[in-house]
Amino acid sequence: MVKHSLLLFDIDQTLLDTAGAGRRAMQQAGTSLFGQRFSFEGISFAGKLDPLLFFEAARRCELSNPEAEEVRFRHAYAAQLADELHRNCDSVRLLPGVLDLLTTLRTLGAESGLVLGLLTGNYRQTASMKLQAVGIDAEWFPITAFGDEGPSRPDLVPVAFRRYEARQARVADPARVLVIGDTPEDVYCAKTHGCVALAVATGNYSTLQLADAGADVVLEDLVDAAPLFQLIS
Repeated sequence: MVKHSLLLFDIDQTLLDTAGAGRRAMQQAGTSLFGQRFSFEGISFAGKLDPLLFFEAARRCELSNPEAEEVRFRHAYAAQLADELHRNCDSVRLLPGVLDLLTTLRTLGAESGLVLGLLTGNYRQTASMKLQAVGIDAEWFPITAFGDEGPSRPDLVPVAFRRYEARQARVADPARVLVIGDTPEDVYCAKTHGCVALAVATGNYSTLQLADAGADVVLEDLVDAAPLFQLIS
């Protein structure tokens, strides 16, 4: 029997590292559409939603009608990301321990009803592209909440809950939902809804910073995931 019913994973710097492909692709897309004045320089990407990154850059360069332009940007970004992932395939990688962990969790899920999900700032299309680049099947995560499905990261948790309820025919108990990510934003969105926060220091934040942000469990990486299994069993 598992204590937790739903595990929601972040993607970038939690499951995989694209070696900056996403940021480069966004910048290339923005430059191609709006010129050199459009820039992400000085904007932190960690834990942010893709649409909000665009709107922040658009505001800085005083782009007119950014809501309409965001659709164009999204398509251009996806095309640029495909190229970046292909050209830098040797640098794009799964983070340590991830594949073994997902394999074990999928087996456990088949036996116990544990469900895997994604809660990510990525657009749906680009999330799938990144996962595919490192050999992860998006179908492993039947519950999803993507960056363009809510105005903020905490707003994505109810999206995941609604999809869980529709799929499982029962309401998600927040105390049995584990949010796994690498930033204080991941921790905050978990705590906002009463979920358990597991943070991994595989991104830009140290274990101390993640603990100070309020994470229930902090790991250096997912190689030794024993604390995770203690949480869910």
